[in-house]
Formats: sequence, structure tokens, C-alpha cells
Amino acid sequence: MNELSFLGTCAGGSLLKVYIQPGAKGNGIVGIHDDRLKIKIKGQPVDGEANKELISYLSKCFRISKSKMSILRGDTSRKKDLEIEISPSELGEKLRTILNT
Repeated sequence: MNELSFLGTCAGGSLLKVYIQPGAKGNGIVGIHDDRLKIKIKGQPVDGEANKELISYLSKCFRISKSKMSILRGDTSRKKDLEIEISPSELGEKLRTILNT
């Protein structure tokens, strides 16, 4: 299995496949689940709260603007595909740093 199998390319830059656990006590990347990056999120899965929290959390992790991230698929699912306006190699470097700390 590829080390970053949850990372790919798309028209806008990078495709990041995530599995979120909403309603957690805090935000954090917890590992890999079903070939997706598993992320726990404080926000509840009501009225898009968890989605907003996910974008906010990842923008801080990757140090990029929230406007450069969008949910392509999975608005109402735990499995989401995110488009991030950054090159896959640059996002891969950021993810390796985060996962190795």
C-alpha cells in the first residue's frame, strides 16, 4: 500500500480522501481508515457544522487559506473527497511532517 494512498490529483490541485469522526472531544488526525486519512472533529454532523470545522482545522494544519479547500464529494457522509489548491507533492510533504510528529 502506498504510504499516502489517500492523496491524489484533481483539476484544482490535490485530492485528499478523508474519513471523519464528528462529535469528538477535540480535532486531530488519528491515522488511516479504509485507505482514507482519519480525522476526528469537534463539530457535530448538523447543518454542515462538522464540514466547516474540518475545513478550518485542515487549513490550520496545512497553513493555507480556507478558500483554497472544498468538499468535492461526501457532504453528508463520513467519507469525503476534498479538493485542495496546492500541488500534491507539497501537500504530501506537509502530511508527512504532520504524520511523523
